[in-house]
Amino acid sequence: GPKSQFTARVDVKGIVESGFVKALLQKYPEIAEGIDENLSNGDLAEFTEITGISPEDLAEVGFSVTGIDALFDAAQSGEEPELGKDFDFVVAFRLAEKVDVKKLTKLILDSAEEEEGAEMREALEKNMATFKGATLLNMPRELLKKEPSFSGLDAELSVGFRSVGENTYGALGITSEVKRFFSGGGGKRVSKALEGLPEKRQVDLALPIPPDFFEEAGIDFGDDNPIFAGLANAVKGIREVGYGLSFGDKAMDATSAVSCADAQSALALWTIAQAGLGMAQLATAGDE
Repeated sequence: GPKSQFTARVDVKGIVESGFVKALLQKYPEIAEGIDENLSNGDLAEFTEITGISPEDLAEVGFSVTGIDALFDAAQSGEEPELGKDFDFVVAFRLAEKVDVKKLTKLILDSAEEEEGAEMREALEKNMATFKGATLLNMPRELLKKEPSFSGLDAELSVGFRSVGENTYGALGITSEVKRFFSGGGGKRVSKALEGLPEKRQVDLALPIPPDFFEEAGIDFGDDNPIFAGLANAVKGIREVGYGLSFGDKAMDATSAVSCADAQSALALWTIAQAGLGMAQLATAGDE
């Protein structure tokens, strides 16, 4: 079946433009001053001058790891999971600016030659490709294995860019995942947990929970105790956890949702949550 997938997304532009953040920066100007100071350092200023890309252009960023089930299995067995075999990853972003992709690609090639030598530049130029309108710089296995940090990697890495209208999209990761992103596949995953969160949100993440996670992790819910038996069965039925942040005009709201293996587990969790909420309301009323 399909591999389990962890996803995270941050709508940077939506957060920065929210009334909550604007009010926060107005109330605490030292925060804004610190951000401006970090964004105006020499390296970033030089990068902006060469590419035309400013840190303020970053509108959205996302991260995905496919193969969470294999990572959990490896952690329990004490084995080292293999990138490209057991799990894949991709980091993607959107810039609210039309970027000259050729100029940006040249900058990367120049930097690769300066840092790694002419061999790296030649290899990248040789493996450049166009895919779905995006320019891809592919780093083959043979070249990566020469780097100590990638010696055990049995997969190709790629970085790609594509300008669409007034936006520029980029992705870095395992080649198959980068291609999936530019094919539009990055948005096709259905997350039941995220469906339970407010539609208007600027931050969200979804983490799948393998069926045997709690047992393999040695987490004891006190199954033998009748009082906790219902809670244990309900929690063990969780298959995905979702979390979101929504930045409004005056407040930031945090929400969470879970997806369960069956209706029975979901009903048990809902019942427990309602009972907890009722107890909290009684405790609050008692303090008044």
